[in-house]
Amino acid sequence: MVFWMPMSPASAAPAVRDEEWWFSTWGIQDRLWPVSTGRGVTVAVLDSGVNAELPDLRGAVLPGYDATAGKGDARTDSDDVNGGHGTGMAALIAGQGRDQRMAGVAPDARILPIRVLHGSDAVGFTSAEAQGIRYATDHGAKVINISVGTPTTSGKYRCMPWLQDAVDYALQHEVLVVTAAGNNGHADNPLEEPASCAGVLAVGAVDNKYKPWFRTGRQDYVAVAAPGVYVGTLLRNGKFDPDLSGTSQASALTSGVAALIRSKFPDMTAREVTRLIINSARDTGKKGADQQTGHGLIRPYLALAPQGVTGTDNPVFSAWDVHMKQDGSGRQNDGKAAPSAAPAAPEPGREHQGTGIGTYLWAVPVVLGGGGLALWGVLRMRRKQAGEVR
Repeated sequence: MVFWMPMSPASAAPAVRDEEWWFSTWGIQDRLWPVSTGRGVTVAVLDSGVNAELPDLRGAVLPGYDATAGKGDARTDSDDVNGGHGTGMAALIAGQGRDQRMAGVAPDARILPIRVLHGSDAVGFTSAEAQGIRYATDHGAKVINISVGTPTTSGKYRCMPWLQDAVDYALQHEVLVVTAAGNNGHADNPLEEPASCAGVLAVGAVDNKYKPWFRTGRQDYVAVAAPGVYVGTLLRNGKFDPDLSGTSQASALTSGVAALIRSKFPDMTAREVTRLIINSARDTGKKGADQQTGHGLIRPYLALAPQGVTGTDNPVFSAWDVHMKQDGSGRQNDGKAAPSAAPAAPEPGREHQGTGIGTYLWAVPVVLGGGGLALWGVLRMRRKQAGEVR
């Protein structure tokens, strides 16, 4: 039997690895955790499942759902290709700082694992993901992290209808959806789902000098940026790999920040949480909002003091409002929550929507399948000390 006692701001904090440079950038230990540690918030991780038995995650992972099989609790990681993508994202959000001293941004948050990818077979990805979003919404998630994506191959839709319907369902139930912007900005730079869906908070990646990662997706839907270069995390075998880069990590860290905010302000709407995250960001990259970093690098300590965040820009929900007002969209536009039943979508294995890809971890060029598959980072370079963002 596992006994787990949530950490309060006054209790002993998890151990933190020296490689977790975003802790100093954001002042997590001295500026964030005294205010919020994510207690009471469930973050759904739609990915390859999570190894719940790792000491650094034990007690933080709830029974979830395998949307690729229709059964199972997703408390194992099926990623045989990359070493455990889902486990890595969960550790960035809610690592407990034990065996490998891998601490997450929100160590008192709970992880709801939902498998939408299985091994290297990602066919049917967006239909499984739509099921996963609805499951997360119906099972208590307040934040949904999606650090995987697939290039949009349809010329008709920016986001496939069944996937957009699921995002709508989540937002109508005040669940915040956070996604990776994608890792192909240096190449063909495709639209990627679910980042291209209306209403999701798409996150680009920056390095420890706040410069945009050269591979981060360049699209008009990128809202903010977060650390994503040399952001190491746990593999499913329990080992820490420091040499990983990608927008997947940026998305997971942002989901952790969202958990801190939702814990501190449990009655705050998803719309308001999004506004705080966007308007507390520090401009980086090109002056003003840009397609790599959006409104800039998020600053969680400002978002946790909302009285000082006066900006009203909210392009994420502005786009969603426009989408919901469109006539003939087939979605409920009266402000009422849509029914829980998922809309018609292709059966897994019948969806011709490209290859689902983990948009997280960059390797020296390895390309697999349609659209390319981003793998765990293997390029090793000297890391520089990060300074605190102001």
